[in-house]
Amino acid sequence: MTQTSFEVMLMTSLSAAWQLLLGVITAHSFMRCRCIRTIPTVRRILIADVIVYEPRPACHKFEVVAVMKNNRQFCLDPESDFTKRLLRDKAE
Repeated sequence: MTQTSFEVMLMTSLSAAWQLLLGVITAHSFMRCRCIRTIPTVRRILIADVIVYEPRPACHKFEVVAVMKNNRQFCLDPESDFTKRLLRDKAE
């Protein structure tokens, strides 16, 4: 294996691990909960959209996903004050 291909594989692995840590949407989320982990807040100015997923047979949790302007997605803690204010403002 060449040094370059090793570096590419390492960067890919680190990127995937980082996204998982930040609570990014999981693959095949229709079979389970979309959010593995949640974060309490994100920079509000960077949010492009907010998606709410109601509980369903495959997942009993209420899930809130912030879609950022760079198209990254983060799962927000639905119990945090930030998320509650965000949803209240979106409803208005």
